Formats: sequence, structure tokens, C-alpha cells
Amino acid sequence: MSVRDYTPLPSTDISESVLVGQSIDGNQEAFEALVARYQEPLLNFIRRNLGDHEQAHDVLQHVFIQLY
Repeated sequence: MSVRDYTPLPSTDISESVLVGQSIDGNQEAFEALVARYQEPLLNFIRRNLGDHEQAHDVLQHVFIQLY
């Protein structure tokens, strides 16, 4: 993984594939943009399936840690 200087990315103007590629290259801002984009929908999905708000937050955190 190479480390480069990056400028902040607007999370809604860039496709997921570009953000994923930049995240893999070590761009922290790209990963943060992906988290910002998917955090709420994923949390809602997990919460509906588990029925427990606190447990849903734990699962969501685990998902993003695994992705990172």
C-alpha cells in the first residue's frame, strides 16, 4: 500500500469503484467517504434484521473494521 498526499473528496461526486480503488491505494479520505455514504443505510438494514439498536451499531462497526 503506497502512501500519498490526497485532497479531501466529496463523497457524493465520485463513483464507488473510484472510492474503493483509492481506498485500496491508501487514501483515508476515500474510505471515509465510503463510510459516510453507506453508514446510515447499512445501520438501518442491520437494525431491522437484528431488532436491537446497540447490537446493530456493534455489527456495523465490525463491518467497517473488516473492510478497512
